[in-house]
Amino acid sequence: GRRRGIGAAAAAAAAAIAASQREAGREAALATQEEVERCLANDTETLERYRRFLKTKVDPSLRECPDCQCLCAPVLDAQSGRPEPSMECPACGSCFCYYHAAAHRGGSCEEYEMRLAAETRGISDSFGTKDCPRCSRQTMKSGGCNHMTCQVCRCEWCWICNEQLTIRGPHGEGPVYWHYSEENVDSGCQQFADAGAHPDAEEVRLRRRDRTPGPLIKRLSLPVGAISVALLALSAILALALWLILYFVSCTLAGVLRLAARGAYRARRAEPPETLGEVSTQRLVKSTLYFAVTLGMVAFLVPFAVLTLAWDVVAVILWLILGIFGRLPLFRRCVPAPSRHHLRFLISAPLRAVHRFGSTLLAHLADGRAANAGRVGAQDETPWAGA
Repeated sequence: GRRRGIGAAAAAAAAAIAASQREAGREAALATQEEVERCLANDTETLERYRRFLKTKVDPSLRECPDCQCLCAPVLDAQSGRPEPSMECPACGSCFCYYHAAAHRGGSCEEYEMRLAAETRGISDSFGTKDCPRCSRQTMKSGGCNHMTCQVCRCEWCWICNEQLTIRGPHGEGPVYWHYSEENVDSGCQQFADAGAHPDAEEVRLRRRDRTPGPLIKRLSLPVGAISVALLALSAILALALWLILYFVSCTLAGVLRLAARGAYRARRAEPPETLGEVSTQRLVKSTLYFAVTLGMVAFLVPFAVLTLAWDVVAVILWLILGIFGRLPLFRRCVPAPSRHHLRFLISAPLRAVHRFGSTLLAHLADGRAANAGRVGAQDETPWAGA
C-alpha cells in the first residue's frame, strides 16, 4: 500500500510537470528525478518516501525495518550468495526476517512455514475446504457433484482425490468422464455421492474390478459393436452425399428460376430488379445441410434401434448360456459365472461402441487442432529473416 501511495504521488507530480510543459508549448516528456523532487519539495514526508522507493528500485534486496522503517541491506551467504533470513536493523537493533518481516521473531522460517501450514490445514478441516491442485486456491464445496472447476485458474479437478482431471480414456474418452467411469479400475472416485458419504476409494476399485467382464464376454460383444459403428459411418457418408446432391440441385433450380423470371420481365419489355431471384448461398447451405443431417440421423437411428432390440434378446440368451456353463465344474475355469453387471455390459455393447467411436474421433480432432494451433504459434514466434 505504501509503494502504491508513492507511485500515485510520483504520477501526480509527473502529470503536473507534463501539464506545465504543454502550457509552455513544449512537447511532453518523462519527468526527471530532480523535477519530481522539486514538485514534492513542500511535502517532506512524500518526498522522503519517494527517495526510499527509488532506493528499493535500484537495490531490490533492501528490506524495511518493521519498527523504525529504516532500509537495511541483508547479509549474503558466502556459498550460495542468497540473503540470510536473519536481519538486524543498524539503526534500532531490531531483529526481523528477510523473507517474512516480523512474522516469526525468535524462530526460523521452517518453523513458521510449518505452523502456517498447520493453521491452514486446521482452517480447511474446520470449514471443509480443499486447495486447488494447480493454484492452491482454497475451495469450499456446498453441493453438487465431485467434479470441481477452479474459478481462478479454471483447473478441473476431483474433490475426492484432489487430482487434476487431465488423463483421457483408452478410447479417447474425456478426462472427466473417464475419471468417474465404472470401467476405470484405477480410479476410486464417484462423481455423484452425498456429502461425507463417499465410499472408500479402495472399495470402489475392488467393486469395479469385480464388475469388469472377462475377455470372453468382451469378444462376444465385438461383432455388434462393429456393426453399430459401421451403421454410424454409413449414415454419415449418406448424409454427406445427400447434402452435396441437394445443394447442387438447389443451386441449379435457383439459377433456372432466376433466368426464367428475368426472361418474363424482358418479354413484357420491363427492366427486372437487380435482386430478382437472388438466393443467399449461406441460406442454401444451411437449409440443405439441416435436411441432409436429419435424414442421416433417421437412416442411422431406425436400423440402430432394430439392431439394439435384437441384440438385447441375443445378449440375454448368451448370458443365460454362460451362466449355465459357468456353474459346471468342467467349464468353471474357462467360463466364469457371469453377474447382472455382465448382462448390462452385453446389452449396452451397441451404444458403448458408438460412444467410443465418437469419443475417439473427437479426441483425434481436438489433438489435431491443438497441434495446428501450436504450429501456427511457433511460426508466429519465428523472426523474419528479411530486411
